[in-house]
Amino acid sequence: MVDLRVQKLVVTALGRNRGIVDLDLEVPAGTIFGYLGPNGAGKTTIRLLLDFIRPSGGVARVLGCDSRSQSVEIRRRVGYLPGEFSLSEHMTPRDLMSFFGKLRGAFDAGYVSLLAERLGLDSTRPSASCRRGTSRRWA
Repeated sequence: MVDLRVQKLVVTALGRNRGIVDLDLEVPAGTIFGYLGPNGAGKTTIRLLLDFIRPSGGVARVLGCDSRSQSVEIRRRVGYLPGEFSLSEHMTPRDLMSFFGKLRGAFDAGYVSLLAERLGLDSTRPSASCRRGTSRRWA
């Protein structure tokens, strides 16, 4: 069984960069797989698999779901934290959790309160008054 399958994937419109050209990739079920690295290491592929950007061609399936037509289901089951994460300075961690919870199709205010308590964080404090590390912990 395969949890991730990409066939002939192409993304060409990335500003001055060439993008992804004819990428073939398979990750077997049960494998822990991640991307780390500088520009060009594959982080665009992750955004594509979650349907944050669209391919120019090819097919991608994650956990048996089509990356375009079933992207909400994929995002429910896959975590993603971008390297360049920032919040609106007026947004609170509770606002952030609500936004992403609704984006993933499930928001539980009680769970947000439980996380805040467990992590020792104030979920009502605007991000402008939080240190960068605190904002990243919420993300």
